[in-house]
Amino acid sequence: MKEIILLGATGSIGTQCLDVIRGNKFILKGFSFGNNINQAIKIIEEFHPLYVCCKEEKDKKDLEKKYPNVVFFYGDSGLINLAKIDLSKGVLVNALMGM
Repeated sequence: MKEIILLGATGSIGTQCLDVIRGNKFILKGFSFGNNINQAIKIIEEFHPLYVCCKEEKDKKDLEKKYPNVVFFYGDSGLINLAKIDLSKGVLVNALMGM
């Protein structure tokens, strides 16, 4: 099964990518999101990723309490850390606006 890390999961392209993941045999290994924490929670609960990157440290701290089995990052350095995760069985999809 192919693993996917999705940067920008709550945006337009990101949600379309999630639709593709749902309809195929892919695993969402990790994702990032900006300001839509409610949508991020839905994604965590549906896909059970191992890694999540938040834009804000406050969101990271809140989500760490709720999901202790997920590794959380935040900010630009968090995006870099997420992008560096081993994906020998998959791909990184960049759906970040302006990136």
